[in-house]
Amino acid sequence: MITFRNIDASEFRILRNHFDYFGKQILDRISKNKHFVVGHGKRKEIFLISKCLYEIYTKLKKFRSPYYLGLFLGTIVKNKFIYSLNSLQILNKYSNKKIITNYRGEIQFIYGNDLYSKHILKIPINFKKYDKILVVNSRNELLGLGMTLYPILKSISQDDTMTKKNDKITKQNIKIKNLIDIGWYLRKGK
Repeated sequence: MITFRNIDASEFRILRNHFDYFGKQILDRISKNKHFVVGHGKRKEIFLISKCLYEIYTKLKKFRSPYYLGLFLGTIVKNKFIYSLNSLQILNKYSNKKIITNYRGEIQFIYGNDLYSKHILKIPINFKKYDKILVVNSRNELLGLGMTLYPILKSISQDDTMTKKNDKITKQNIKIKNLIDIGWYLRKGK
């Protein structure tokens, strides 16, 4: 049985920190006319619902409690927010902290594999080692969430993944670890 309640200040702070990582004020943009609720069951799940739907829920909760309530954003485990694909879709609309992959990279990533320089079409900003990064295809469709294992320089395209270092041309070392991808749902049962 899942019970729902308003998000408290400490949970909202955790949510804000994780959303602000991808860009300031994203959470403020998506929360206009929306309400955050926490579902308690086996885990602490965060949902985003309209204020109108929340009012209906508060009137009906004495009689019946739903399993889901609105858009599932993710789970809080030990003061850490674990993104759902829904929350990553929202972040993709507002953030430029992403990497654009080619078709080969798209297939690799949704099959649960990591990405390398040969899979990259464009990098809009610089990334430090261990940065979380949205992975999208050339049509800006979200593929999932990755983590950089090496620093990455911005504005790299597949044609210019070479950098000059000590008068030697070397390929930029790019590796993006797959953290979660849209193919996970298909592989889950196998």
